[in-house]
Amino acid sequence: MSPEREIVNIWLNRRGFFTVSGINAGSRVIDFIAVSHKAEPRIMHIEVTCSISSNFILERDVIEINRLFKDSNVNSAVQRYIRDWFGKPYNYENVLVTNFQNLKLDGIRIIKFEDVLFDVINDMDKQRYRSQAIRTMQLIKFLLMGNPVRMSELFGRQSLYKPMSAQAKEELIKELLSQESGKRVFRKQSNEQLLVEILRSSSLNNPERLANALEEILTKRTGSRFLRMLMEKKGVQSAIREEISKDKKLESFFKV
Repeated sequence: MSPEREIVNIWLNRRGFFTVSGINAGSRVIDFIAVSHKAEPRIMHIEVTCSISSNFILERDVIEINRLFKDSNVNSAVQRYIRDWFGKPYNYENVLVTNFQNLKLDGIRIIKFEDVLFDVINDMDKQRYRSQAIRTMQLIKFLLMGNPVRMSELFGRQSLYKPMSAQAKEELIKELLSQESGKRVFRKQSNEQLLVEILRSSSLNNPERLANALEEILTKRTGSRFLRMLMEKKGVQSAIREEISKDKKLESFFKV
């Protein structure tokens, strides 16, 4: 079984589905039939297709995917397994697990492989498993993802085989900083210099933008205190004296 199919199988099993894989259907092989044994059984015919080189699908691939579900031999094989399990026919759902984007297929539900992979890795514990796929995900989660230096190097690299585009890196940083854990980083005094460096290289190094940002951040009380402390800074005092020397009318400089 391919790694992506094994990951989908793990995902289904952990959600209470019994699975049968690699079912012969004439010239085709069905990836999975998944059954949830509840008061009313839920049955799915699942196919898995993934690509790490592209997430855009060609028209000929769409035609082939449709055949995976709508071929008469495939339908007969699925119905045969359902009758063998339950002694009578049942309706079932066609499901495609894929990383291809903007894919719409009539009568076929699309599940993002990235969502499946996230769920499996997120729930991964440290027990020892025989599955090589599970062991690989454990190594990635607890050794690589647990090392912030290596993870930042991996995401930040600019080589030919970089895992993220510039846009994806930007989205990652925005997502991290929007989380409470990300905001908490900059509440620590030890990280103030890092924040200064970020602001220095950001659009907020523009005085007008910085003033607008401070107006949103500071209250009347904190703004008054900030102004008093700012006026005590030697660099600010020097800048004020320089401005005053340009215009002797203080009212012009301190206008409201």
